[in-house]
Amino acid sequence: MDEKSIGNEEVFYGPRPILGSDGGIDMGTYTIEYDRSKCIGAANCVAIAPDTWELAKDGLADCKLTNFDEKVLQKNLDAATGCPTHAIVIKDENGKPLV
Repeated sequence: MDEKSIGNEEVFYGPRPILGSDGGIDMGTYTIEYDRSKCIGAANCVAIAPDTWELAKDGLADCKLTNFDEKVLQKNLDAATGCPTHAIVIKDENGKPLV
């Protein structure tokens, strides 16, 4: 993860960490690759996996996290298959696309 400083804020580029079950940082086993330029704002992903997806002010989806564990795998697979423009790709720990 790259860290850059803008004014008084620190901005992180790359996968956003999530909290593991022990309260520590867990980068997760699976990753989401999201091409926002393909998003048309159908919001299927938001309806299916609201803990992962949200609608931004411009009406397009934003991904709240890019790494996750098996507990939320099925919801994220469903969100990816529900995307009408195929903007979401779920990959396993080896980088192999699952959807």
